[in-house]
Amino acid sequence: MARNVLFLIHGIGNHGPGWSEKSQQVLSAEFERYMMHAGKNVSLSDSLEFVELPYNGIFVNIWKRWSELSTRLDLLDGQPQFLEQTVDLLGDASTSGSQIGNNRKVDYAGDALLYRSLGLVRRLVLLQIMSEMAGIIADRMASDIRTEFGVLGHSMGTAVAHDALHILGTTNWTQQSWDAGVSKTLTESEAALSSPSGNLRRAEKELLDGVEQKARFSGLSAGMFQFKSIFMVANTCRSLACESDPYRSIVRPRPHPGSHGIAGFADWFVNVSHVYDPVAQIRKLDTARLNDPPGSALDINVSHLYSDDVHALDHYLLNPKVHREVFGTMCPGSFGIAERDYANRRFDEQLEAEGNPDYFKRRGGDFSDTAVASRMREFTTKHFSDLLEKLV
Repeated sequence: MARNVLFLIHGIGNHGPGWSEKSQQVLSAEFERYMMHAGKNVSLSDSLEFVELPYNGIFVNIWKRWSELSTRLDLLDGQPQFLEQTVDLLGDASTSGSQIGNNRKVDYAGDALLYRSLGLVRRLVLLQIMSEMAGIIADRMASDIRTEFGVLGHSMGTAVAHDALHILGTTNWTQQSWDAGVSKTLTESEAALSSPSGNLRRAEKELLDGVEQKARFSGLSAGMFQFKSIFMVANTCRSLACESDPYRSIVRPRPHPGSHGIAGFADWFVNVSHVYDPVAQIRKLDTARLNDPPGSALDINVSHLYSDDVHALDHYLLNPKVHREVFGTMCPGSFGIAERDYANRRFDEQLEAEGNPDYFKRRGGDFSDTAVASRMREFTTKHFSDLLEKLV
């Protein structure tokens, strides 16, 4: 049996190697629970390989030079209507590590604002993601053509995943390169960034060459290649995606045979949001508009509170309503109808338990649902949503 691959794309912040370990542990433990219930001796690692696709190193380098770069952003390739707002919002504070010291706006939205407003930054991010993804696909398919692939993006990572997948699936890699204006754009950026831009330019050229070669080998296009599933957790595509309108892009389920809908790049599209997660509530995606054929695009809206960090990916994945779709679409040989029914029963039991006053203490420690909701509303008002709303 082929071992399928799930690409993981992170959100805002400094994510080093192993950033998804906690989420992987959650999924492995939940999968084991279902296998034990079914009397099967199967581990998640037998069926699924997790591959992290990090890109935060690009932002780390920018934040280290932010005081200098913020005065010259108007010379870079970007969207003029956003650049001035970006500088105003983030300020010109000195930096420490990957974030501006004591700047809460950067903590919650800095990477997103740069991705949205600076084309050079965005292209480097996308080329890095596409290069890694195309290379892994080429390698695994060469080993076993039966291997299936999925993508899970979280928070800002949903917009990065959306844009990278749309480019991969709409470019004819056998005949052309993505973005014919890359050379001109980078030449202009070189003057603005001085010597470091030479490194950026070389890095982008190397990445682009790598993507072309690997994508050409893998036949990566919506007409020739299909991902098994695309998972968007705390979806920010309608705020941050730049390569295509999410309602018109190929990042959707493939259309029903014989229909004339937009060519989709996956068998399944799963959109996941949380009632108390402000990031997931900003400009929510109307999944029904992607639903051709019916049922292939799922919208999951959860409300569980196992900890006060409801935005965390691992917190989302704890919910049976969420992880059953990961297991069901990416591990169909092990997670079948019986396991899905068990997941449904567990979700029903969870809903019943939420009516118990002791539920939140039992599940998430010393806090209550009211306290969590209050903290998240404060987070919403003061930090993330008001920043993004200024740019969309």
